[in-house]
Amino acid sequence: MDGKFRNILKASEELDMLPKWLFPINHKINFFDLEVGDRNQSLFNYILTLQSEAFTVEEARETIRLINRYILKEPLEERELEIILRDEAFLKPVFYQKNKFIAQCFGDYLSVKNILFQSMIIFTYILMVFMLIKQS
Repeated sequence: MDGKFRNILKASEELDMLPKWLFPINHKINFFDLEVGDRNQSLFNYILTLQSEAFTVEEARETIRLINRYILKEPLEERELEIILRDEAFLKPVFYQKNKFIAQCFGDYLSVKNILFQSMIIFTYILMVFMLIKQS
């Protein structure tokens, strides 16, 4: 290149991980041609697609920000983008990836829910004991 010899790296012991947003995802949204009125809902819907592809919340947020910044004809303002990317947008757990049930994700979810449920039972029991002691 430019008359200079460049070494080509053919093998490496250490490879960088490919960012999640570079993985191909099957979807029907044409981000290049989104009209102003369709951007918010389309980006919000795409969060569900990303979650179904096992994207973490942060990976999904990064992907949406990149789409907004580099692909949309007219990017959303930052405050609009923050509304789409709010924590509540990610509350629904997804246990499927490409129409395949992911038992590990479901098991992890149940495990966390079980811990919360057990904590509530213990808290209720302690509260009841405290109330009984107070009444005595």
